[in-house]
Amino acid sequence: MTKRKKSLELRVIFDTSAIYTGSASDLLRKEILDIIVNYSKLPDLEINWYLPEIVVEERRFQMNKRGKEFLPQIIKLEKLLGHNLNITDDIIQTRVNETIQRQINNNRIQEIKIDPDKINWKQLISNSTNRVPPFEDGEKEKGFRDALIIECVQHLIDESPTTSNICRLAFLSSDSLLLDAARDRFGHCANFRLCGTIEELTSLINILTSEIKEELINSISETASNIFFVKEDNSSLYYKEGIRKTISEKFSSELNTLPESATRREEGTWWINKPGFVKKVGQRIYWKSIVVIDSKTFKTTYSAPTTQPSFDIFNKPQTNTIQDIFSKIASGIKEETVKEGKSKIEVLWSVTLTTSKQLKNPKVEDINFVETVWK
Repeated sequence: MTKRKKSLELRVIFDTSAIYTGSASDLLRKEILDIIVNYSKLPDLEINWYLPEIVVEERRFQMNKRGKEFLPQIIKLEKLLGHNLNITDDIIQTRVNETIQRQINNNRIQEIKIDPDKINWKQLISNSTNRVPPFEDGEKEKGFRDALIIECVQHLIDESPTTSNICRLAFLSSDSLLLDAARDRFGHCANFRLCGTIEELTSLINILTSEIKEELINSISETASNIFFVKEDNSSLYYKEGIRKTISEKFSSELNTLPESATRREEGTWWINKPGFVKKVGQRIYWKSIVVIDSKTFKTTYSAPTTQPSFDIFNKPQTNTIQDIFSKIASGIKEETVKEGKSKIEVLWSVTLTTSKQLKNPKVEDINFVETVWK
């Protein structure tokens, strides 16, 4: 009987910046949950998901803080209803703990516990005082939690197989200092991969589950990036196919949606991420490029001027003309920023790979709105 070949294992580690939702009810952001659901049962790739202990504790703090922000509104509601809802700090903390544990269990996420005995504290202290990443170079030292995340990643690397065709590790973070620290610490590991975006992670997964070699994708990815977008180059696909106009028209409703209490939304910078590999069908290679649109939302507020216009009913106003009055009223009208957000749109496109490894005939396949995340 032929022995079944063991599938490759990929161990994915998430940083706080990769999973943060700003929500009191969700441990993981929707995109991360989608990846876990969509990629957990692949025939030739076993994926295990990890959260460093410090990341779990940081999200616990964030969720508790967010939950407690609702307490003043709950108190107002109790007064309105004339009924005590009995929601306290302790109840919020208990429910947050239950939510975190339930979501960890439901998604089969493993925690990487910190082992103090395995940490080189002398080196960590030196890195802190000398502002070595992930410590920030500023007046105040920042980065201790991130340094502990690096130690958790080290723990997992130490207990993982080192052979690339048996086990691979990927660390997902959008924190540039943390990525620099991880690159410096783990760059020598042949089976370790840094991912600065979710698309880089999904691209790696798609490569590992396809017949195409990772080396080939790496060798043509820069060319593919330039085919899709080069700033002010009208021959690149982004300009040639009028992708910005298509997005603005197709997703007008989504791009004009306002969060609670906002009255106006202002569009900011458009960012074009490097493409990620999706699949290969025959000689056609499919890529996904993410477009991220910054935005700000505002609300109008009014506060009465400190000096009120005065009137003389017997004489014509000398200093308080109608224009003066309206000017003083207008001075009390102000516009405040409510929230800043990022809208994400994915562009699926393809290109032909010739026998001489050239990329020809690029074509847009589909454009989809993903989500808007408000800070």
